[in-house]
Amino acid sequence: MSQEPIYKFPRTLVQATIHARPSSVNKSPYLVDIQLPDGEISQAHNPALGCGGLVTVGATAYVMASPPESRGLSKYTLLLIQLEDHTIVCVNPQVGNKIAEQIIARQLVISNIKTYQEEQTVGESRFDFASITTANEQFYIEVKSAPIADIVDCMPRDRNKRINQLQPQPPLFTIFPYGNTRKQGLVSPRALKHAQHLTRIQQTAEAKTALLYLSMRPDVDHFQISELDTEYNAAIQVAYDAGVLLRSYALRFTPEGEVFIEKELDIHI
Repeated sequence: MSQEPIYKFPRTLVQATIHARPSSVNKSPYLVDIQLPDGEISQAHNPALGCGGLVTVGATAYVMASPPESRGLSKYTLLLIQLEDHTIVCVNPQVGNKIAEQIIARQLVISNIKTYQEEQTVGESRFDFASITTANEQFYIEVKSAPIADIVDCMPRDRNKRINQLQPQPPLFTIFPYGNTRKQGLVSPRALKHAQHLTRIQQTAEAKTALLYLSMRPDVDHFQISELDTEYNAAIQVAYDAGVLLRSYALRFTPEGEVFIEKELDIHI
C-alpha cells in the first residue's frame, strides 16, 4: 500500500541473536542478552517480555543502540524479531504510537485533520491523540498495537479441535488483546476503560472518537478483537454501534529500519 516509508527508526539497526532471556547479567524480565555479529554478548532492553513466544533464545533480532545519555545496563533496545519465514515483527510496544502519529498526520484515520497533539487527558482517561478537524470538530484517537498472529483464537486446550474445523490454508490474523498467556476473561483493564470512555464521549456528542489498531507485522489477513476477552469484545461492538471510528493497518518493517503500511485491514469483532 505504502510506496514510501511512513516512519524510520532514528538510529541504525543491528542484527543480533537472542542469547539469553532473562539476561545472565541481571534477572530483570525486561533485559535480554544478545549476541552481536562480532560475537560480543551485550544486553538489550526488552519491554514486551516474551511477546507470545516471539522473543526466545536463538531468535534473530534487530536492535538499536541506546541513546548516548542512557546509563542503564542495556546498551541496546530490542525492536524487531525475524521469523523463520523471514517475516519481521515489531515486538516493542513503544513504537506503535510513533508510527500512529505519522498515520494520523497523513490523514489516514481522519481525512480532514487541521491540528493534532499527543496525550490528551479527558476526565479519567488520557488518550493517545487529540485533533481538531477543518470543521472545528474535536476528535480523540486511541492507538492499540499487536504483534501476535494466529489462525485460531482460542484456549490452548481447544487448539487442535479448532484447527481441524478450518478450511485448507486458513488466513493468519492479528489478535488483540492477547496477554502473556492465553486465558479467558479480561486481559487489559486499561484497554477496556479507553474503549468504554470513547463510547461515552461519542454517545453524548461531546466529541468524535476513533480507535486505531496496528498490526505490527505484514503477513495477516485481518485484525481480530479476541474472542476470549468477551468483555472487551463486547465493548468494541458497543463502540462500533455508537459510531466510534475503527481503523486498522498492517505494517511492514525492514532491516534498514524503515516502516511501510502494507495494507488496511478489516476488523473482526
